[in-house]
Amino acid sequence: MKILKKLIWVALAIEIIVLLVVVINSNVDNMTLSKGEIYDFNTGWIITRQDGSSQKIKSLPYSEKSKAGEKIILSNTIPKKYSGMTMSFLSADKQFRVTIDGRQVYEFGVNDSRPFGKTPGSVTNFIDIPENLTEGKIEIEMISPYDNYASNITGITISKRDTSILNLLKSNLGNFAMCIIILACGITLFMLAFIQAFSRQTRDGISYLGFMCIFGTIYFSIETKSLNVFYGNQTLYSNLVFLVLMLWPVFMQMYYINNLEEKFQKIFYILLFLTLTNVACQLTLQILGVFDFMNMAFVSHILIFISGMAILFSLICTIRKGKDKLFALEFLGILAFIGGSAADLIRTYTIHIGDFGKYSRFGMTIFSLLMVFVHILKVIRGYSASIAENARHMQMEVQVIEEKNQELTIANEEAEKAKAEAIAAAKAKSVFLANMSHEIRTPINAILGMDTMILRESDDKDILEYAGNIQSASQTLLSLINDILDFSKIETGKLELVQGDYALSSLINDVYHMLLGKAKEKGLALNVDSDKNLPAKLYGDEVRIRQILVNILNNAIKYTEKGSVTLKVGMSEQQNADAINNNKKTKTNDCTENNNTSDIENKTMPYYDNISDTDNKTIHNNNNVTRLQPAKNIIITFTISDTGIGIKPENISHLFDSFSRFDENKNKHIEGTGLGLAITKQLTKLMNGKINVTSKYGEGSVFEVSIPQKIVSDLKIGDISEKYNATPDKKKKKASFTAPDAKVLVVDDVKMNINVFKALLKRTKISVDSAMSGPEALEMIKDNKYDIIFLDHMMPDMDGIETYKHMKEFEESPNKDTTVIMLTANAIMGAKEEYLGIGFSDYLSKPVQAAKLEAMILKYLPEELVTKPDIS
Repeated sequence: MKILKKLIWVALAIEIIVLLVVVINSNVDNMTLSKGEIYDFNTGWIITRQDGSSQKIKSLPYSEKSKAGEKIILSNTIPKKYSGMTMSFLSADKQFRVTIDGRQVYEFGVNDSRPFGKTPGSVTNFIDIPENLTEGKIEIEMISPYDNYASNITGITISKRDTSILNLLKSNLGNFAMCIIILACGITLFMLAFIQAFSRQTRDGISYLGFMCIFGTIYFSIETKSLNVFYGNQTLYSNLVFLVLMLWPVFMQMYYINNLEEKFQKIFYILLFLTLTNVACQLTLQILGVFDFMNMAFVSHILIFISGMAILFSLICTIRKGKDKLFALEFLGILAFIGGSAADLIRTYTIHIGDFGKYSRFGMTIFSLLMVFVHILKVIRGYSASIAENARHMQMEVQVIEEKNQELTIANEEAEKAKAEAIAAAKAKSVFLANMSHEIRTPINAILGMDTMILRESDDKDILEYAGNIQSASQTLLSLINDILDFSKIETGKLELVQGDYALSSLINDVYHMLLGKAKEKGLALNVDSDKNLPAKLYGDEVRIRQILVNILNNAIKYTEKGSVTLKVGMSEQQNADAINNNKKTKTNDCTENNNTSDIENKTMPYYDNISDTDNKTIHNNNNVTRLQPAKNIIITFTISDTGIGIKPENISHLFDSFSRFDENKNKHIEGTGLGLAITKQLTKLMNGKINVTSKYGEGSVFEVSIPQKIVSDLKIGDISEKYNATPDKKKKKASFTAPDAKVLVVDDVKMNINVFKALLKRTKISVDSAMSGPEALEMIKDNKYDIIFLDHMMPDMDGIETYKHMKEFEESPNKDTTVIMLTANAIMGAKEEYLGIGFSDYLSKPVQAAKLEAMILKYLPEELVTKPDIS
């Protein structure tokens, strides 16, 4: 599956490159449909009024006062070079006729038949000029039912008819794009409303915003004045504009009635009543012919403006009270919409003609995108709150069950019955948690999918930042759900330990790099201190041990604001099987408190007599094994200390309780369910280990985890601490060489290790490919030639040695003779000889250091690929 995903991206990249090559290198005829000359015809015009007075116009566009019903005649002479072409211009709310050489060639709104009203509407006119012009005398006779419209004239252009139409559409591409964005936001808001309804979250009127976006799409599409190219009933468009303006405030008001405090809701109820009254009055007066929509449009404009100002005032008051910060984003959105609308209203009542959605269209686009972002966050927040609420309910149920168990221990039969009921309830709770967690994933994945589309398709820096925040919040939510799933598996006894051989140094290296970035982000030092006599290879469940260390270290980093977090690794030996069995017979409480210390002690793990280095065994919770091997058993001890806030003495005994968090007021900004340490305790118990905690409130804490493990190899790990704690050499800022034409492959099952490797080689300009498993690496070397291959040793399914052997079996491989270097954390005595004996060219120990990595590459890279810096 991973290979297929990579191939998809490779295919997409190749297609993009092909398209770029075609665009850059093609030499063909330009087939753009809108090409052709467009001429301005704005001079030489004479305007004649109904009283006979005339005036020569210096240049179009032109505007002056005129009365309703007054006839205005515009005249000029068309040059013969324009014969057979098309004249185009925009007209608004007026009837007119066009005559050329005394013959009528065009009319608009003169003989129209309407069920009611007299609004001719706004339209872009296309007037064909006759092929055979004589004198070329043109007269445009204009009459408007409204004041100051007949004498308002826009600029006029002349071109071929198809050029005029296509140029109109081309000039509106940006406007149509914004309309599509607003429409998409409306659909998304409807989907979010459905998700709220389906998941039974509190509904906050998202659907009203969806209707607002749909109405906005209709209004702004009509205002492009280009829809008559597709459908020519301009009366329909004109009436639609006014109907949209009447109802638009309703959706704004209804949305904020659902989202603001009661004292603000009263304002919007009054505005809602006025808006609905305006709708009823305007429809009645239009149908009866008393007033036209055009004469009453200012009322709708005023209601929209007043509603917008009321919203801005309410949001300012809400934000000042320290309410939800998302209101600040809503404030920015509504401010953009109202600002654009105000600018267009001023233009409407001054120029009387043009695209009156020019600025409000842009403001509505910003408003729609911000509202989509806000409500995606609200839906995610709703799911988070639901999970926390269910968790609290489950905790209360568990407490009630425990209290009943204590009360019913007096009566034998009733106590047994109550115990059975309690176990069944606990199992039902865990099953419910698991099912709930699985069900929640579906809408979260849908949100992540929509967010991915935003990240993929948007170029707006702010939108990409918002989308990134959505993705981060969603991933945090998924992490919380995974904790709940692990906890429920442990409680129902379905979590199994999968044991096998593992390299201790690889485990330490992986854990260190997984958490190094988070420590650096808080300005903390992350230190490692290890016993150099630790065995290099152990037998146990590496995945669960890693999970325990990550949980405790992550907790230490979260609750430490300055100073350091230190991981110390040591060991102690188990003497014999009798000592093990004696330890098993000793019972202790799960949590005992002594001098601010909590000791969670468990049984010691038994082992199989004969376990091969490569066999994996699954050990269930009961660990029904009778034969023991006392030799080569140790107790590995991980000690995590920090300089953080510490733990109060009264809280230590409850530290490992599920869903427990302390000092909520002080630590409310820290994320988490309170399950991390509970899971850590259960995992330690499954491996027959113990946890010891000491802490001094205000100064720091120490967690000590001891887990019995079997030694697989007599080789020692050596002193690996200095590699992690060494002070980096900040003086050397340039690479010892560059090799931009070189290509290497790094194979490691930990993504963080790959990222570190790539970062170290960035300054050398070497091209670095990566694979996260042996099979993936084998597929990559079939078709790609590499100069050096770095291969990790300890990987699941197929380790580095197995991968190397399969690699050498490819007879036709381009990498048959390529240098292969073992990349491993096993920096132990005899390791190099072992790897060289297998056939590796060399080996490099983890953690990888820049200087050693560059020296290794310089040793094996062909000289013709290397460029050394000029030291003169």
